[in-house]
Amino acid sequence: MVHGKIMAFNKKILVKLKKRINDNVERGVFKKEPQQKNYDLLANALLNSINTWLPMQLLNDKPHKEKVFRLYLWNLIYPHLTEKGKKEFSLIHF
Repeated sequence: MVHGKIMAFNKKILVKLKKRINDNVERGVFKKEPQQKNYDLLANALLNSINTWLPMQLLNDKPHKEKVFRLYLWNLIYPHLTEKGKKEFSLIHF
């Protein structure tokens, strides 16, 4: 029962991540997808990171502050940004 709820929740998050990525491609903030399904893989990597980052930080006795987590996620996203996206990124305060 709990497993099913977690799976349903993860599916919702994955759908939202994919939509957000596609919306940002349309806005010109993300580069066009370099290969088909590349952004599906990115969405999955982000979801995996969301689910596993904190436990891994704790297990490895590493810092687990929100600022570090946000920087970690942005480092996954940054290579996909256009110049416009990089300008928007520079406005984010960590």
